[in-house]
Amino acid sequence: MKTRTLRILAAHRFGDIGGNADLNLLYEGIKSSGPVTILPLTARSLWRERADIIHVYWPEWCINRKHGSIVSAIDAARLLLQLRLARRRGARLVWSANNIISHESDRSGVVDFFMQAFVRQTDLVLCASQTSMDDFQRYYPTLRNVEQRVIPLGHYRGVYRDGQVSQASAREILSLPPDKRIVIALGMLRPYKNLMQLLECHAQVTRDREDVFLYIVGDALDERFAKRLVEKAQQVGNARVDVQYVEDDNMHLYYQAADAAILPTSLSVNSGSAMLSLSFGVPVMIPHRGTFIEMRETVGADWVHTFDGGIRASVLDRTFDLAKPATLPDLDKHHDWRNIARTTYDAFVEAATA
Repeated sequence: MKTRTLRILAAHRFGDIGGNADLNLLYEGIKSSGPVTILPLTARSLWRERADIIHVYWPEWCINRKHGSIVSAIDAARLLLQLRLARRRGARLVWSANNIISHESDRSGVVDFFMQAFVRQTDLVLCASQTSMDDFQRYYPTLRNVEQRVIPLGHYRGVYRDGQVSQASAREILSLPPDKRIVIALGMLRPYKNLMQLLECHAQVTRDREDVFLYIVGDALDERFAKRLVEKAQQVGNARVDVQYVEDDNMHLYYQAADAAILPTSLSVNSGSAMLSLSFGVPVMIPHRGTFIEMRETVGADWVHTFDGGIRASVLDRTFDLAKPATLPDLDKHHDWRNIARTTYDAFVEAATA
């Protein structure tokens, strides 16, 4: 019997939001798993297309947040109505839950209200670990009655260029000190990531150590915040903030130059940046919560180091001393995109035919 084509409206798939290659890797794998038609999720497609699946990673970025609370509220109401009508026509709303709460909200609470309403319409929720799933259910109690699937994060080994460049050469290319222990924090520069606090911690660490260097690099949504980070790094010393988008072809240089990576926010329960570090063979320090707890078990405690509580000087000090194991972590066993895509496709088919 011929399998019918699954019609998917994919949010974010056709834009540049997210920073990493997750959605491209996922959907390329889904297209290999069975007959699918993938269309962008837009106001027009929600009205006109009869979809089987509406797939969303970051609901808060599906509404207009650039022109004030009134515009955001109107756009949120429009989207919620369209989702309701699409579900009445047979579509199933699938949320790949990454952020428990929006990392940037608004003073009037429109984004938070929208998220609560969006979750109440969700038909299937996907999480990267059971620990994260439990966290989401605690914050959104209505998810307890929603279909759930645990599908791990995928790795990026072989996705980005991985040139055979020595650590010394990478540091020379990036104008980083050749003789320091370097910890990198790579990713979008956003206030919730505690980067300002990380620089404060570095100031404390460097009172007793001269062999360390903190390197923060990434593009910025808020130019004023980025400027403050740059100025703070200059005041602290033995630190640098580069406000720039890191091209895919150059990604390997940043990780090959580093001894370890750090994610200083305890708000995150998932992180593409953490998996990116591991894909390049760089040990990472991340909060002991959400998916990171299970990642430590699947990848290994020599590679994934965790901390409880908020970022502080003692945590950063430990990160500078992390040693790279002799062999690369085994990421294919639990984090292979082909298996992840196939499992996701099967979950979509099951939801669409329920």
